[in-house]
Amino acid sequence: MFIVVHILYFNFLTPDHILLMLWRLPEFLRPGYNSYLWMSKFAEQLIPSVYFLTIVNFFSILILTLSVVLGKMKTRRIDKYRKIWR
Repeated sequence: MFIVVHILYFNFLTPDHILLMLWRLPEFLRPGYNSYLWMSKFAEQLIPSVYFLTIVNFFSILILTLSVVLGKMKTRRIDKYRKIWR
């Protein structure tokens, strides 16, 4: 998703490209100046939000991986003690 959003942002969501897309719309469908400002501010916030999502996903995967690894280590230790006690 990180790469896809960067491609979208730098290729299609540039201010020039947004204006070109808006001018291709029929006049009755064209948004006003305030809508254009909203779209440009929205596009500017995509990159920081993707960085945030990437960091959150990385730490989520890290937490899950650590829990699996620690669980396997604990299970091995418990199995070792069960063999000794039997």
